[in-house]
Order: sequence, then C-alpha cells, then structure tokens
Amino acid sequence: MAHILREDLWTRVRWPGLYLVTTNSVLNARGQLIMGRGSAREARDRIPGIQAEIVRIIRPSLAEDYGFRVIRDPRRDGHFGFGVFQTKRHWKHVAYVETILLSLGMLDEYAVDNPDVLIRCPLPAVGCGQIGAGTPPDSDEIRALCLELPDTVTFCVR
Repeated sequence: MAHILREDLWTRVRWPGLYLVTTNSVLNARGQLIMGRGSAREARDRIPGIQAEIVRIIRPSLAEDYGFRVIRDPRRDGHFGFGVFQTKRHWKHVAYVETILLSLGMLDEYAVDNPDVLIRCPLPAVGCGQIGAGTPPDSDEIRALCLELPDTVTFCVR
C-alpha cells in the first residue's frame, strides 16, 4: 500500500529514487512545456534544462494524454530520477479523472516492475485548475486509488 504524507516532495530518499511532478500538455511559444505552478514550477526552477528534456519524451504523445513518463532514469550514474505525472491537458483546466487514472495505471505498472525504486509524487490536485472540461475527480476516490499502489510510492501533500 502506497503512502500519503504531509511533507515536502523534494525530501531526499535513498537511491534509487524517482521524483515526479504533476503536469499538463501545453507548450509555450518556445516549445517548452508550461510549468508555471506547484511542483512543476519547482522542478523547472531547480533542474536546468528539464523543460526541453520533458518535451523530447512527451512530444510524440501531445495529441493525446501521455500519462506518466520517466524523463531521467533513477539508476543513471547514481543520480536521482525525474518523471512527469499528467493530471490535465491544458494548464487552465481542472484535473480530469480520466487523465489521473491513466497516469496512476502507468505509475502502478512502473512501480511493480521496479520494486527497488522509491517514488515520490504530489498527490494529484483534485479539481485544481480554472475551468472544467471532463469528469471532475472525487478526492476520496483519487486518494483510495493512490493508496492501492505499491508501498514504494509516496504521495506528498503540502
């Protein structure tokens, strides 16, 4: 069973560790992923060049949901890994249940296949956004589904 903890996403864990941020699929005029708030902005500000790395991985899937993706492998050269967990298509929209379910399913599969990797992810921001377009997620439903993931996954709440 996964964990939901009130702590900072960037709390250091043992290696190999994988840090995820919640994302959308909108590119700015420079072709970079919009990462203007929350954990995505923190990653953009902490990790030079990460926007370009993300776009190289997700660009083929931008016409549809890309879900969860590993951007930097957590076992590479003793460094911690980095990935994205899509919760919405447009940064102005609320988080969609369908998109969160896709990302959770992909993350679950990765966690099962990589039991040595400790994964940290923000708890998907239920209803986060400005306008609705899709099925609005229910926070209790999302929390329950998050807890079903393996115990190597920690969802962080501020």
